[in-house]
Amino acid sequence: MDIPPKSAVSKGGMVVAGHPLAAEAGKRVLTDGGNATDAAVAAAVLAVVCPYACSPGGDVFALV
Repeated sequence: MDIPPKSAVSKGGMVVAGHPLAAEAGKRVLTDGGNATDAAVAAAVLAVVCPYACSPGGDVFALV
């Protein structure tokens, strides 16, 4: 059984992270009027909620 890839579309912005809490932090920044850079910095909470996958000063990928 093939599972189709999940996709999402947004008119107001989108945040993708390796943990739902990190994505939520970035989304809240966008909702409160922040820009994409602000949201990327907020999503750095990933280092707290998923410390085994990244660390401060680690990889950050952003499409701005």
